[in-house]
Amino acid sequence: MEIITLPERTVLAQTHTLTLAEVGLRSAATCPTLELRARQLGLTIDGPWQFVAEGLPERADHPFTLRICLPVQGEHPALTRLPACRCARRLYQGPLNALFEQGYQPLLAAIRAQGLPLSGESREVYHHWAGPDSPDNRIEIQFVLA
Repeated sequence: MEIITLPERTVLAQTHTLTLAEVGLRSAATCPTLELRARQLGLTIDGPWQFVAEGLPERADHPFTLRICLPVQGEHPALTRLPACRCARRLYQGPLNALFEQGYQPLLAAIRAQGLPLSGESREVYHHWAGPDSPDNRIEIQFVLA
């Protein structure tokens, strides 16, 4: 686990209320739409995809709020900003079916062991995506600290 301060980011985003099981299908539809919109608005993509969750559930069938964010450079009223924040992070490499067990659980255990307060927001930064079953995916898991 590493504690870092993230800078403010300008993003083109779409917000959804869904369950964990719905994330894959929703992101497969949303990401191309946001990329097209960024091109139409003349924006420059400025970093990897970021999925920002509010109230990430402990059970897969409980709904939560997810913002799928494409970092961009440029100005437009459609853009939002992810505020600067302090977070605990861990880099996970591997397929999605092991993300919670090998990525989230060890990070949450380290956060609890140090008694760090959580804000309720978590983020996934997709540094490399090769498909849901790929051992080559590199996903940074971040928990925003209160």
